[in-house]
Amino acid sequence: MERRKRYFIDRGIQLSFLKFITVIVLLVSGAFGFFLIRVNSYLTEYILATIESDSGNAVHIDTKPIMKDLKEELHKKDFQFYIQLYLAILIFGLTVAFISIRFSHRVAGPIYRIKTVLDRATLGDFSPRITLRKKDQLKDLAQKLNTLLDTLEKEK
Repeated sequence: MERRKRYFIDRGIQLSFLKFITVIVLLVSGAFGFFLIRVNSYLTEYILATIESDSGNAVHIDTKPIMKDLKEELHKKDFQFYIQLYLAILIFGLTVAFISIRFSHRVAGPIYRIKTVLDRATLGDFSPRITLRKKDQLKDLAQKLNTLLDTLEKEK
């Protein structure tokens, strides 16, 4: 069977599926991103607090002159981390959306074909049959409908 040329076969079903998957991906990515941001923030504060405290040092080192530069550098690194995290979430989300649309073809395509054949059958034409691709879903339903159409065609 030939490849489909359209992204959306049954827009309603596929967009509904895509919305569902997108919400799940956003929730999981958001929770994981929030966790990473909290860990990063905690580590940054820990590093700064460790450097500022001079307890345990054998020699007292005056860290005030370098603290401003160090804080700026750490905040730049934090910002870079946030940008990379958001880009990773965006790329992950787009990848999942693409895969979701591709997978939804395996359900929406057969539903579309079944509807088309049933529309013709309601007009009295029982000759078309439902043919599905190798990886399509709903093969059992298509087979039963084809059997029904065979029976109706013989009785006609």
